[in-house]
Amino acid sequence: QQQQQQQQQMQQQPQQQQQPPQQQPPQQQQQAAGGAAISVTGCADATVGNIVRGTFSLFGENHGRPVYKKNEPVANNPTLDVLIYFWDERDGASFCGWWFGPKVGGDQVWAYNSERAMAPPPGGWRVPYDGAVDPSFVLATGGQQQPGYGQQQAYGQQQAYGQQQTQQQQQMQQYQQQQQMQQEQMRQQQLQQEQMRQQQMQQEQMRQQQMQQQKQREEEMARQRQQQEEQRRVEQQAVMNCKQIMQKLGPAMPENFDNLKMEVEKLFMAELPKCGSQAEIVKAEGMQIIEATRMRMEQIKQQRAEEERLNNERAEAAKQVLAELAGLVEKAEADTARLKEAAAPVMEAKIMGEDEAKAAGKAVNDVAGDAKASCKACADF
Repeated sequence: QQQQQQQQQMQQQPQQQQQPPQQQPPQQQQQAAGGAAISVTGCADATVGNIVRGTFSLFGENHGRPVYKKNEPVANNPTLDVLIYFWDERDGASFCGWWFGPKVGGDQVWAYNSERAMAPPPGGWRVPYDGAVDPSFVLATGGQQQPGYGQQQAYGQQQAYGQQQTQQQQQMQQYQQQQQMQQEQMRQQQLQQEQMRQQQMQQEQMRQQQMQQQKQREEEMARQRQQQEEQRRVEQQAVMNCKQIMQKLGPAMPENFDNLKMEVEKLFMAELPKCGSQAEIVKAEGMQIIEATRMRMEQIKQQRAEEERLNNERAEAAKQVLAELAGLVEKAEADTARLKEAAAPVMEAKIMGEDEAKAAGKAVNDVAGDAKASCKACADF
């Protein structure tokens, strides 16, 4: 009964969340003390027995229970660590209990006991972990366990139990006090961790808010850049349109300049507001083009007036020349008529006397000189 009360007290520790283990035979109800050395004997499996048999000393703590480490090196593998440790239900009820393995919580294990006691139980060990209970596998505390196997070993251990009871209870009380202190420390640590978690949550919220604000600022800047880019595109298109409108004045002439100027100014002023920041510059350039075109029209008008004046002068000169030429032609025609008249007697082939012939020849010679001179004057003109 005293042993059962001790097990119930150990099973009521804050870390233990499972129901008390099933009752074991009297030789398996003995618990190894929290801080005492543990001796492991027996084990029907030769390979596992070679690894686990020996003495174990307190090595540390895990999941609210002590951890023990084997003192002697393993034959043929001196670097291999052998630990006895407890694992709680965080990975499932089937993993909760005491284990033999090379490291705490590792995948490799050699033996398993499903009891939730505060110290490694002396019996009820399964080799392998999912096999049957090996009754020869026995743990003893205080180094008083003697070598042996089977039921004789369990019987000797039961005889030694009475002598170890007082020491075990004292050690258990001391261990429980240590566990309470550790629990308080864990509670303080958990409180600090919770405070840190709250602070981290607040910091994370602030970080998220800052990131959201930064994202909003970036989106706003991107939207503004997009609007600016669209505005620049519209302005550039409007500037190009204004330049194209002004190009209509290129072929303008004085006859259509006024009408064309009115049309261009109307289109230009309708497009100008779209030029935005470039409106003033575009307007000034447009006015310059209109003024330059107007001056070009004036030059064309002046050139046309000058050409008309020159044409008039040339026409007047031509008239004078033609009049002079007409006078020369008229004189040449008169001289030619006189020559025909003077040569008529000769041309008619009349029989003339010597005196008449001489007089006719002299008359032809006199008129022929004048006619020749007149015709030459016309040809030289």
